[in-house]
Amino acid sequence: TVAINQTLDSADLEQKKKKKKGEPREASDPVPDPYTVTTVSGCEDLKILNRLTIVFPNQEIIHKIIKSPNYKKYHIVAVQPTTMPATLFVCSNFDGDIFCFNPENKNYLKRNRKIYKQLIDRGYHLEIPYSPAIEDSTKRKNIIHTAHLYHTFVRSRNIIISSSATSPALIRGPYDIINLYM
Repeated sequence: TVAINQTLDSADLEQKKKKKKGEPREASDPVPDPYTVTTVSGCEDLKILNRLTIVFPNQEIIHKIIKSPNYKKYHIVAVQPTTMPATLFVCSNFDGDIFCFNPENKNYLKRNRKIYKQLIDRGYHLEIPYSPAIEDSTKRKNIIHTAHLYHTFVRSRNIIISSSATSPALIRGPYDIINLYM
């Protein structure tokens, strides 16, 4: 199974300048169309899914995204909240599949066992990307720290290890990934 990811950052959805009187408003869809991928001959068993990752600081953005007709076309919805109120909103109200974090910067959000237990009870999976750990030592430290928190808080239940690769050179085989986190 392969999931093709598209990231929707709420900073891109910010309101632009107000239009002058008489100018028409742009009614564009905030969610992009998912990629259409045809099956490869000889690989009919390969399952290709479309994944939408939503990066957001508050819940007002989420309501615009959910109403989009393109939102329903995605197979997997991942969320990456950037503030504590957004995290609490995900824990209590938002139906998604995967809970992500950004390994580029140290996440200073208050993390506790209760939040992760709520996520697991709601059916979320916690994602650990491995390709940023190959790129940079700071990202590697942040990923290892988060993986340790996942282990201590939820006893390693519902954890997904994904590539999050931006180039083919960062993709590794399954045995390499197992050794990376052991």
